[in-house]
Amino acid sequence: MSTVSQSSRRRRGASGTRGTSQAGPRHEIEDSSDVTTTTAAGPDRDAVRPPASARETIVERSPQLKRRTMSARSTVTGAIVAFVIFVLLASGSLVEIAEQQPFGFRRDVSLVLAKSIDRVSNLLSLNRPNDWVQGMIEDDTGGDGEFVFPSPETEEQATPSESADPATSEQATTTTAPPEPIRQVTAADPLRIWVVGDSATEALGVSMEQIGDELGNVDVNYEFKLSSGWVRLDFFHWPRRIDQIAKESDPEAMVLFAGGNDWQDMTDEDLNLVAARGTQEWYDEYRRRIAGTMDLLKTEDDHRRVFWVGQPIMRNPDMDSIMANVNQIAAEEAAKRPWVEFVDTRPLLVDASGAYTDWLTLPDGSTVKCRQQDGVHVTLECTDLISMAVYDSLGIHWDFG
Repeated sequence: MSTVSQSSRRRRGASGTRGTSQAGPRHEIEDSSDVTTTTAAGPDRDAVRPPASARETIVERSPQLKRRTMSARSTVTGAIVAFVIFVLLASGSLVEIAEQQPFGFRRDVSLVLAKSIDRVSNLLSLNRPNDWVQGMIEDDTGGDGEFVFPSPETEEQATPSESADPATSEQATTTTAPPEPIRQVTAADPLRIWVVGDSATEALGVSMEQIGDELGNVDVNYEFKLSSGWVRLDFFHWPRRIDQIAKESDPEAMVLFAGGNDWQDMTDEDLNLVAARGTQEWYDEYRRRIAGTMDLLKTEDDHRRVFWVGQPIMRNPDMDSIMANVNQIAAEEAAKRPWVEFVDTRPLLVDASGAYTDWLTLPDGSTVKCRQQDGVHVTLECTDLISMAVYDSLGIHWDFG
């Protein structure tokens, strides 16, 4: 069973010819019938030509071509009208899309245009159907009001700088012996798993669900929100939504895979700027949000485990540096919490030298395209590698038989 919050899915006309006559001296003769007669030199070369007002175009002489021309014009006109109606009906969605963009000139211009369209749509009440539908399908993230994280129970650690080398960033690891399995999972009593995160979670959720179907003793649900993460809580508040899922569904395993959009300035729920990207304040607040989300998922009887999936290596060096740092923060915070495990994906999607690669040779010897065109998202084939790494971690805590 899958819960999907938001996702994204996958003649010539007739031609004629006309003859030409040989060139020669021409003489125009008018008669009382207003018919202009043109004569050409030589015998039997006279031709009668009607005046311009009486002549028909090729399209007018051909009903079939006329119908085609009218049909093409109608199609274009209909498409334009449909587009305008769609824009007005979905004006609220246009504003939401504009708000998802990183701060800057492009976002400002997009917001001005989208809000102008939305005001016109509001004036005409054309966006009410869309607002009603969005209200029906939109995730409830727990209502309004400031969200409060649980009080931290661990000491804070130093925050990495943005200039840290992604290849050498030290990540915290645990050296304790494998724990005793929490329980044995069966087809009658499957392991309850929830996978949540940004757009990359769509592929991870599908992959984990497929593997789970093969195992036959897990129940996977997944939910993703495009362009979401931990820095833009004004757009989507994942801590609040995760807290809601934990209370309503009580999953035994929570898999969190978000962060690929967290290379931008940080805001609060009211769109106020909290910290500029790359500053010490940014990393401090990021750590607080990560740690707070982990603490939300702790249970009194210790029956739940959290698997924080790190971000893979990125093509863009600047973005990759930030992702390496946020991975380090997540790994450090996970190491301080027995119920949380950090799943490192960087070693899974690199070439033999440890560098970024679009193509990857799998253990079976086959070579597959591993990254999508943006150099951020992972293809489904290579998402399976991440999924199997998560299942390896799950197998440490539960007995799959």
